Amino acid sequence: GRHAVEHGKTFAVNLSAPYVCTKLRGPLIEILQYSDLVFGNSDEAVALSNAAGWDEGEDVRGIIKRIAALPTKRSSDRTVVITKQEKPVLLYHNSKITEFPVIPVREVTIVTASVYRAHTMDLARVIAI
Repeated sequence: GRHAVEHGKTFAVNLSAPYVCTKLRGPLIEILQYSDLVFGNSDEAVALSNAAGWDEGEDVRGIIKRIAALPTKRSSDRTVVITKQEKPVLLYHNSKITEFPVIPVREVTIVTASVYRAHTMDLARVIAI
């Protein structure tokens, strides 16, 4: 983060997981001071809010404003993006919250490279027999 500030680069942080927001709140808050962009989901945002002792409860709109208002070493405003499953994505930018609807995606089977390799190895064994 410090390098990004010193060299005028954009620095993005992902809240990562609720346990990171609670167990590592101090280091996370310290890292956030260098961030231009913060990404997370509503569970992570609520966990950070609770760990920080903020009084927003589960009000994600209030929490997103708190995250954006955290102390910063940047000269520009922080942008925060919070997701919540099928609910609209919240974007806080230039002191304004904008909602973006989530477009449903039909259920599909995803084949990863490792699954493909495993299938290929099985096929190679069958051919070798």
